[in-house]
Order: sequence, then C-alpha cells, then structure tokens
Amino acid sequence: MSKDKKSEQISFGIRSFEVLSYFFEKPEKKIRKDRIGYNIQFKTGGDPKKEHFWIDIKATGQYGKQDPLILGEILTRSIFYLHDSESLFNDNGTISLPDQLITTLLSIAYSTTRGAFATKAEGNILAEAIMPLVDPKQLLESSKTE
Repeated sequence: MSKDKKSEQISFGIRSFEVLSYFFEKPEKKIRKDRIGYNIQFKTGGDPKKEHFWIDIKATGQYGKQDPLILGEILTRSIFYLHDSESLFNDNGTISLPDQLITTLLSIAYSTTRGAFATKAEGNILAEAIMPLVDPKQLLESSKTE
C-alpha cells in the first residue's frame, strides 16, 4: 500500500460513518472485565469514480484466551473522500495509498468505531471494558503479515 511520493498531492475528508452491524450476547456466567479482550480486523476498498475509499472495522469482544466466549461484535464502515483517487487505483482494482495516509485514515476509522462500540455497549459488560487504544501503525503492520 505504499506510494509515498504521492502523499503530498492527496486531499481527503470523511464522507460518512455507519454501524453495519452490532450484537451483544449476555453471558450465562459471571465475567471478569479484566479478562475481556478484543479481536480487531479491518479491510479496505474503494470506488475511483466516486473518489471514495472505505475502511471496514470488525471488533469482537471476547472473554478468555483459549476457546474464547464471544460477548459482542461491531462492524463499521468509514467512508473517506480522496481527491484525485483515480491515480491511486491499480489496474486490478486494488488501491495503493501512502503508508502515512492509510495510517491516518485507519486511526480515524478505529477511534470512531471505538466510540460507537462504547455507545452501543452501554448497560452491558462491554461498556466496562472499552476497546483499547491502539497504535494504527502497528495495526497496519499486523495486517501486512497475515
């Protein structure tokens, strides 16, 4: 996803944010909030004709490490406007963004998802174990190794 020489020429803004899905499963047993963790996944896409780029983030709240109990999940989509995005799309339909830009967009999408999850989880155990802060650079790097 790297074309650092183009990073100075790209202007962007957030076009929209939406929660695509959310669910919470009330646990049958008592849950310790200090043992709740999150599995974070994301995928990207775009439409050069509309100058859109989006990031879907799926965050799953789970209890325990081995054979975790799924407590809840949110799936969000952050859509960004990228001016002159046609030059960023490859012939096969994939998009190449400078690492600095994708890190910035990922940071915005993640923090917005984090807030949406906290709001949706109000009144249940996941509200007491909010999604952690993450370094978007590490999130991006971990996706490259998968």
